Amino acid sequence: MNSMKRPIKKTQPKHIIFNKLKSKDITLFTRQLATLLKAGIPLVDALGILTKSLSQITMSRLLKQIRSDLESGVPLSRAFAKYPQHFDNLYCALIAAGEQSGTLIVMLERLAYYKEKMASLRQKVQKALFYPAFVIAVALIVTIILLLWIVPQFEKLFNEFGAQLPVFTQLILSLSQSLQNHGASLLFIFPLIFIIKTIKNHNLRFRIFLDRVLLKVFIVGNVLYQSALARFCRTLATTFAVGVPLPEGLHSAAKAVDNTFLYLAIEKIIVDIKMGRQLQFAMQSVNIFPILMIQMIAVGEEAGRLDEMLNRIADFYDEAVDNKIATLSSLLEPIIMVILGVLIGSLIIAIYLPIFNMGQVVG
Repeated sequence: MNSMKRPIKKTQPKHIIFNKLKSKDITLFTRQLATLLKAGIPLVDALGILTKSLSQITMSRLLKQIRSDLESGVPLSRAFAKYPQHFDNLYCALIAAGEQSGTLIVMLERLAYYKEKMASLRQKVQKALFYPAFVIAVALIVTIILLLWIVPQFEKLFNEFGAQLPVFTQLILSLSQSLQNHGASLLFIFPLIFIIKTIKNHNLRFRIFLDRVLLKVFIVGNVLYQSALARFCRTLATTFAVGVPLPEGLHSAAKAVDNTFLYLAIEKIIVDIKMGRQLQFAMQSVNIFPILMIQMIAVGEEAGRLDEMLNRIADFYDEAVDNKIATLSSLLEPIIMVILGVLIGSLIIAIYLPIFNMGQVVG
């Protein structure tokens, strides 16, 4: 018996895929698998077709191993569960529910829809935050380059004439000299960011503090908060609709919010739920969810349509995020233009102001 067990231990590492797949790869696979099964193709054959058709090497290898597990009699949900780096607990739980109820195609379509909506929401938020951050970063880099290399050239020219320079020009020249003398200190920003990240990863209180502050940042914080609420409701609705126990569904929803402060609040709700409290009262006790949201959940609980109500709330906050992002874009565009104008325009004015009086300086 012992000699027969050893080969099994040696084959286990074959189930480990080191290359992490992107979420869009899993979403595409889920949608394609649902389409093939809906067309009447057996599960094993469908996986074989996808294994050959997908250009993503890691995905192809993964599906080949999953197909091998299915051929040996392993259920699909358990085959997926062997690869938690690609298929999380929520994914596996929904697949298991579909297998048990005979609605695997429906579950795959629901999973694909859920992942598409979550990815769409994430992309909107990232786009709203990336654009202004990128533009301001480029403006700062250009300003630093001008102060370090261009302004010193004009400073030499001004010194040759030995005339009194305008106060504003003197200020810019002083800033340039200071940056030249102490510019190396800017490099400490990168280790500082690394230190902050390290502390955040290892210190729970610091992580809670940062995530809580992030939710209060002007306009941006509201977008992050409402997107977190949308992910929470969408995830909980998806799990509740397929019969996943409420505490487990809440745990999946807590992970989906991607905010430690909100995550811990939802964990408190789970404790209250296990003690027999209704969801509406448990959510009310943590005092972080909007009253309107709690009232709608209360109506859903009383009517026995909690999943439907949660989906409505998720749609509501999806739309709210869209409106906030549109507002954010309309507000940030003029603000960014002003920042660029102030940074670049100030340097140009400071450099050319003495040149306008060059004739007087020469005289």
